[in-house]
This record gives sequence, structure tokens and C-alpha cells, in this order.
Amino acid sequence: MTSGTVKQPAAGAHHGSIDAIRNVGAVKIIDTTYARDFRTALHSHDRACFVVILAGGYVEHFARCSLTCERGTIVFRPAGAMHRDELGRLGTRCLIAELPDNFHTELGVQARRLDSPVRFDDRPDLVFRIAQEWDSNDDLSPLVLQGLLLEVAGQSIRCASAKRGPQWITRAENLLRDGFLAPVRLETLARELDVHPSHLARSFRESHGCTVGEYVRQLRVARAAELLKSTSASILEIALATGFADQAHLSTVFRKWMGTSPGRYRKLLHGECKNPKTAQDS
Repeated sequence: MTSGTVKQPAAGAHHGSIDAIRNVGAVKIIDTTYARDFRTALHSHDRACFVVILAGGYVEHFARCSLTCERGTIVFRPAGAMHRDELGRLGTRCLIAELPDNFHTELGVQARRLDSPVRFDDRPDLVFRIAQEWDSNDDLSPLVLQGLLLEVAGQSIRCASAKRGPQWITRAENLLRDGFLAPVRLETLARELDVHPSHLARSFRESHGCTVGEYVRQLRVARAAELLKSTSASILEIALATGFADQAHLSTVFRKWMGTSPGRYRKLLHGECKNPKTAQDS
């Protein structure tokens, strides 16, 4: 079954079956198992976390990206990040390390770079050591796990830094965020940044995992989702206000990124639909 409303579960509340919960310092680690072929509705969590995938895998869909999470992968998920999960035929077992609200302060100024989802799968040794220590569960395990989680944090921050790319990539992102409602031309953006269009296109894809055009669409979808939540404007009005040609265009792109239609998303937000499958697809 999927959740019928878009909500923010309390700390420790997750869609899977919880097998064990342990506190490691200020971090709560939750051993969770998800059934195969399971899909969640859009939801968020009130605490940031690291997710260590021990078995199986799933795809985590955010408004601006989708992350493939297989065995041996570690994911950072920010607090409040709206997402939905698609579990594969093998199901998933993972350790979810919920971070305290002040984790940015505890980890230092570099942790501010952890402001969006991050994944890495090039440290299977780290995943193995975490799993081994979790299963050992002796009197020294909490201390060892604390050290391993600090290593996870450091690797995540390093990945987030690499993802940002050169300084002009950050400027490109800021320009797109400021002007995503207007038509965007790659040549115009490249001229503003004083780089070649092909270099811009290649570097942007490397740092963001999508093209400039896809990034703009994601920003427009996020803005449309915000308007669906906070206003009573019609879907057509929201489509035109967020840079889409018409309602059908918005619906097609919105469904791709959010996994549901704008009309169904609005009904879920307002609790008008107990089962997403019964809502009118508009």
C-alpha cells in the first residue's frame, strides 16, 4: 500500500518494517526492510539522514533529480526533501541514520554544502564496515559506528563539493534559478558566463546529472508544485505562470518528475484523496 497523503513523518517514522533502532550519540540508526515492488506516495521526513543500502535497491525520486540506490550505495537526504520511492523486485534493507537538527554545526562549516540529495557508490568498504559493526553490536560498536558515520559525512560533503563544479557553474545555477520562468537559451547563458556553449552543456551535465533544459523544467515543476499547494489557481493558470505552453504540457512534465498528475498532487496535499489511484488524473 502507498501513503494516501503528502505528509512529513515524525523522526523514526518510515514506510518499511523497522527491525531495530539504536542510538549512536545524537544519531538514531534505524534498521529498515522494504517489501519488493513497493511504491510510496510523495512524502518527506523532518530530519536529514544518511541511508546505507545493505541489500536490494530502489529509486528515490526528488523534484529535481532521481537517485538509483543499489546495494553498497550511501545516500544523503536533506530534511524536508519531498520524494517518493520505487522499490525493485528484491525489496531493500537499509540502515537509516537520522541526524540531529544541529548536525551542520556539529560537522563544521563544510557541512553547509549538504543542502541537496547526494549519493555515492564507490565506497563498498565503508558500507561493509558499517554493516559488520551493526551486526557485531558489542560494547564498542557505538564508538566505532560514530567514527564510520563521520567518514560517511566527509565523503558526502566531498561528493557535494565535486557536484558543484567550478565557480561559474554555481553562477549558472543562480542565473537559472532567478530566470527559469522566462525562455532560456544555452547560447545566451554561455555568453553571460563567458564560456563556450558546448563546454557549459557538458560541465553542467557532469555537475548536475541533467541538461540545462531539464534543470529548468525541474525548477518549473517545483514552482508549480508550490503553487498547487499554496494557491487555488487553476492548473491552466499555474501552467501559464510557470513557463509551460498549456495544461497538457505541465501535466506531462509534472507526472514525469513527481510521479503523479497536478490534479492528483493537489488532492493529496489537501487530504481529499485517501487512495492516489482513485483520484481523477488531471
